[in-house]
Amino acid sequence: MNNIEFKDIEQKLEELAARVAKIETIDDIAGKKQELAALEKTSADPSFWNDTQKAKEVSRQIDFLKTAIDTFQRLRKKIEDDQALFELCKE
Repeated sequence: MNNIEFKDIEQKLEELAARVAKIETIDDIAGKKQELAALEKTSADPSFWNDTQKAKEVSRQIDFLKTAIDTFQRLRKKIEDDQALFELCKE
């Protein structure tokens, strides 16, 4: 590969990293993490299962938040890994 191709790849990776950062903000990953922590604290209460309907709703919300957070973290990790691999290839 010549330098022009490396620059193109590097630019695309930077654009992807910027998009992932934007997704983090738009999807409010930090807020989701806080909400998840609060719900997990609630679910640890011994009386949590006294109201089974509410417990099921909270459990579904916990599952949803975990999935959303995990999906985002895997995406961010993939971009970071790709950037690291690209840097190794440049050397």
